[in-house]
Amino acid sequence: RGIIGRTGQYHTVASPLYKETYDLATGRCVSGAEYTLPVHPVRVQDGRVLVVVSGRDEQGGGEQGE
Repeated sequence: RGIIGRTGQYHTVASPLYKETYDLATGRCVSGAEYTLPVHPVRVQDGRVLVVVSGRDEQGGGEQGE
């Protein structure tokens, strides 16, 4: 339920509850808090958004249903 936007040079997501803003590329908090969010490589292929999660290869190895 984050709010997507831009803060200066960063594409961001903001937490409406905690009022913290995070850089979508790095997960680093750009509003001063010391927290970071995990980030994952993504790409769009044939109209599908593919997310690489740690421990899995880019071809979707280990995913169920494929």
